[in-house]
Amino acid sequence: MAVVQTKKLCFKYKRQSQPALNGIDCSVEQGECVALIGHTGAGKSTFLQCLSGIIPKFYSGDLSGEIIVFDGMSDSKNAGVRTRIGHLFQDFEAQLFSSTVALEVAFPLENRGVPRSEMHDIVERSLGQVNLAEFHQRNPHELSGGQKQRVSIASILGMSPDLLLLDEPTTDLDPVGKRDVVQVLQVLKNEGKTILLVDQETDGLLDVDRICVFWQGQMIAEGRPREVLSNIELLAKAGVKPPELLELCARKGITPGGSSLADVHQTIREHGFTINQQKKEQIVAISTETANQLDPLLEVSHVSFAYSQAEPVLKDISLSFCPAEFVAILGANGSGKTTLVKQMNKLLQPSSGSVTFHGLDVSNQPQSTIGKKIGFVFQNPDHMIFSATVSDEIAFGPRNYGFSASEIEQSVKNALELVHLTGREKDDPFSLTKGDRQKVAVASVLACRPEIVILDEPTTGLDYPEQIKMMALLKTLVRSGHTVIFITHSVWLAAAYSSRIILMEKGRVIADGPPRKVLFDFETLARTSLEPTPIIRFAAQSGVPLLTVDELDRCLTNNMSGENT
Repeated sequence: MAVVQTKKLCFKYKRQSQPALNGIDCSVEQGECVALIGHTGAGKSTFLQCLSGIIPKFYSGDLSGEIIVFDGMSDSKNAGVRTRIGHLFQDFEAQLFSSTVALEVAFPLENRGVPRSEMHDIVERSLGQVNLAEFHQRNPHELSGGQKQRVSIASILGMSPDLLLLDEPTTDLDPVGKRDVVQVLQVLKNEGKTILLVDQETDGLLDVDRICVFWQGQMIAEGRPREVLSNIELLAKAGVKPPELLELCARKGITPGGSSLADVHQTIREHGFTINQQKKEQIVAISTETANQLDPLLEVSHVSFAYSQAEPVLKDISLSFCPAEFVAILGANGSGKTTLVKQMNKLLQPSSGSVTFHGLDVSNQPQSTIGKKIGFVFQNPDHMIFSATVSDEIAFGPRNYGFSASEIEQSVKNALELVHLTGREKDDPFSLTKGDRQKVAVASVLACRPEIVILDEPTTGLDYPEQIKMMALLKTLVRSGHTVIFITHSVWLAAAYSSRIILMEKGRVIADGPPRKVLFDFETLARTSLEPTPIIRFAAQSGVPLLTVDELDRCLTNNMSGENT
């Protein structure tokens, strides 16, 4: 029985020239788990909002076509339909408003008249499903981004909906957290629940029932995961990162018998591919010869920090950062990553220890001095943006720091060029996609000409092409002499771009070094709830410290065909 069915579904937002959805025909059966993939702005979120009735109730525009949800009832605004739907927004923080985690999960239950005697057990179970069983009395707004996302998911699970609409439910979760959510979804699927989820991480989609590919408001393909995810050309058109092992095989012109690591290894051996040791040594040598030997620019010395009287979030951390370093900080949700970087520009001050910049204690310097030299881009760009136009937003910092009119104009122009937003000066920042709002936030920091740029999860919510553009921008900043420090849960991003990786666990630094050393220490990675990428696992089994698809592609040569390039 079809739980969801749309026919020629179209929607155009008010004041938008192009339709967000343009003739979507889609059918989802009861008990199916269907993933929606595609570039930012492809229509995925809009599609989910149409199914839950948010469109057109809260977003005005032109809606046409047919939407059938449950038992042939086409009016998705009908209360009987809405009570059977759980919708997790892409901006999950917008769904949080209660003073404690328990009250947040209980709120929808109260709305539905669930007896108080049953409510406690439901809250306990829901929080346990997302590994937040000890967080009942915590304030949701004081949690890490990943923990907030878990609370939002728990509030959906507590309602036990028959249809779950999940818009990027694992964007802020560490890999173990993502796996936990996937396991919960599998249990719900086995119970007959129907799941539609938007996701950008294709390596985790091989176990869904079906994948639908969106592009410019249209659904251009659908099929079984192996069928869709093996089509590298299709994924490139749709702006989606292909699974690493399948991409490696596609580059070598081979098709593995399965998608597992063992399948790929066997297929590559059968086709005569081996590691060219000379090329491997060249790649490793290039990365090691660029080690930074300059004097430290920023030093963190024996820093500890606690919120109120709680247990310390940071415990005796000492680190130093040199000019033109590209540093990734990784760790589990709640490990202290964001708290650590906020010490660096005086957003927070250590409970003990010190932070020095150019040898001077940060705590003794005006916030305006530190904020100008050490720029900070928040995890959620909406926590930074407040102006009516893009140009005003970017000009605010330079104007506040006393730049002249000509300097402000040039700084705004240069920042817009760096983030590829030239021509959008007069746009309302809040009308932009999340990816473009992230660019505006970055530009507002760059316009102040900082020496150090700190970014908290700079690629969250961005599609694959936008992630590549963002990281290319940061790489450009490093090449021009800036120090860039970024927090991420994306191991592949850290592997591909950083020159140094710091791992955190429960408020302590447990590893600090070059990616080829840190990311091949699987035991230490596991302590931080991180997992090696499929390509790093493949490289480890092959006995080579290679980090990316590009590196392995360059080193795998075919002896059977005489390939030597």
